[in-house]
Amino acid sequence: MKTATSFTWTVLPDGRRFWGTSGAQVRVNPNFASTEYRNFDLQSNYNALQTRLTKRFGAGLQLQASYTFAKAMDDGSEGQGDAVMDPTNPMADYGLSSYNVNHNFSFNGIYAVPAFANSSGVLHHLLGGWQVSGLLTLQTGLPLNVVEGFN
Repeated sequence: MKTATSFTWTVLPDGRRFWGTSGAQVRVNPNFASTEYRNFDLQSNYNALQTRLTKRFGAGLQLQASYTFAKAMDDGSEGQGDAVMDPTNPMADYGLSSYNVNHNFSFNGIYAVPAFANSSGVLHHLLGGWQVSGLLTLQTGLPLNVVEGFN
């Protein structure tokens, strides 16, 4: 949900809106002291290319690498609460999501330790069947949303 209580702009000769620095508030309907705009129609879009490569070697070794190239966009995760930039133009808030990660690479490996795997008895139950594994994850950072106290 997004809300807006007041907004100030001037329409330029080319039709674009310009927000001044005077701080004056313009009422949408001057018959009301204040109004509140609520919009429950938010947009979200996620696209990704995902790849994975797995290779199992002999002697208990397995390696896997995966990569995701993605883009997440919306008009509701900007981290500014319920603020709306322009209630008459809801798509003005549409942009990269606050959770967007463009590149994500992951590499892991598992090695089954062969020591005591073929033994029997107590040694097999205590020391057999162990695995060693590792994981490496690399990803780009999240977008930075600059929030100022003025327009």
